[in-house]
Amino acid sequence: MLRVAVVIDTEKDTLPTLRTRTLHWRQEAPNLLCDQGRAELAAALRVLVTEERLAGCQVSLAISSTLCVNRATTGATARVEQEISDVRERSQLYLALGPGPKTTAIARKHIDARHEHALVTVTNQRTLALLVEASQSAGLVVDVVESALVSLSRLHGVLEADCDSAAILAQLDEGRFEIGVARAGQLLLEYRPSLDSKSDRLGQVVDDHHDRLHRFCQRQYGATPSDLDRMWLVGEPSEVKVAKPQTKLGLKTGVLPMDRLGDFWNLADPGVITAEMGATLGLALRGRFDETGVSPNLMDEIHAQAKEPIRPFLIRAAAPIAAALLLATGLWLFNLQQESQLTTLRARVQAAKPGHLRGQKLSNELANAALEIEQLTRLEEVTPERRVTPLVQGVGYCLPDDVWLKELKFDDRGSATVLGASYTEESVYEFVRYLDEAPTYHDVALRGTGVEQTPQGPATSFGVDIKLAPAMAAPKRGGK
Repeated sequence: MLRVAVVIDTEKDTLPTLRTRTLHWRQEAPNLLCDQGRAELAAALRVLVTEERLAGCQVSLAISSTLCVNRATTGATARVEQEISDVRERSQLYLALGPGPKTTAIARKHIDARHEHALVTVTNQRTLALLVEASQSAGLVVDVVESALVSLSRLHGVLEADCDSAAILAQLDEGRFEIGVARAGQLLLEYRPSLDSKSDRLGQVVDDHHDRLHRFCQRQYGATPSDLDRMWLVGEPSEVKVAKPQTKLGLKTGVLPMDRLGDFWNLADPGVITAEMGATLGLALRGRFDETGVSPNLMDEIHAQAKEPIRPFLIRAAAPIAAALLLATGLWLFNLQQESQLTTLRARVQAAKPGHLRGQKLSNELANAALEIEQLTRLEEVTPERRVTPLVQGVGYCLPDDVWLKELKFDDRGSATVLGASYTEESVYEFVRYLDEAPTYHDVALRGTGVEQTPQGPATSFGVDIKLAPAMAAPKRGGK
């Protein structure tokens, strides 16, 4: 299974958003190191990039103990340096990681002036190249590759930040388990009891090796009797159920709690954040809490080879750079002062801006309303109080039987225009005579006649101009 955590950081004051999902990447391949395994991993990553729109994004990978080995040491600086050298030499003999050259990653943390803690992670160069190739084919940029136990230790350090004692971490996956001892976010020990570590034997293995683990932690890290009194399980619920780690030593055993993750992320779907995502969540915390723990990155050698040495250039340019920095510092201080004053003025302007905009809006509304009132007043003063219905009825009373109207228009100057047609010219003249005799109209004039075709035959079209009888003007405002 490919367990994915997508962290969306908007670089604002709000917490980054965390979204998780799981993909079944291995279909028929027996393992990751064969050609089919590489192709299936690349296909799953391409699906992930397409669905989540992650093209060009950086990706961090956590790999299980079947693909890497962790060795931790603590003590005097010289002794730690010697043990790191020994691990590098022995790493070529780690045949369980596959044949071929190995890659080592080292992370060191100073305890005091003469003591330090170091953690070395070893993997096969072919494994690392395969992971990088599959990620790049999907459009991702590999930034970090680390052990899943290192990621899990970091998560444990965050979730149990108030507890300073060491604890056993058991990662369950595909019917197998791997054991680590962690304290304060650091992996103190990776323990491999055998190659056939089945999940159902977890409780028996812990009982058989608990004293040995405690003695090692006491000798290396000064562990107290209260250390290693609890064991946290990480894995799918079905895996945890199969394991049923009933230890005879009375260890406090349970699933690693995830109730504090809301302090670090805005969880898109809190219901899917379960213990099986433990290593993935610890990997997502690397960018925020790496300074508190020892975290080797197997990509360090690749990143170092991709960068050109910059020290010779810096040495040659030291004097000009120092002068430029001094000048830049002075300008920066002056600019800082000006920016402070400018920020204050901008704050005042922004505070007054809503009132100014509101005033402008009200002023425009008042001006528009005054103009509208003025125009309506003028229109009311010149508009005669004339009832249109009697005028239209009067025209209708004057129509002979074979005359019909096509258009009747009245204007505000007391005039009207009538357009119509008739089958006979006599009816047209009769209509004009009736209008002229009506008391409502005067100055009736036949504007002209014409010929048009209708479905019933030829007809005579005409137009008539009419003057209306004077109407009473509208009273002035304030008049009686």
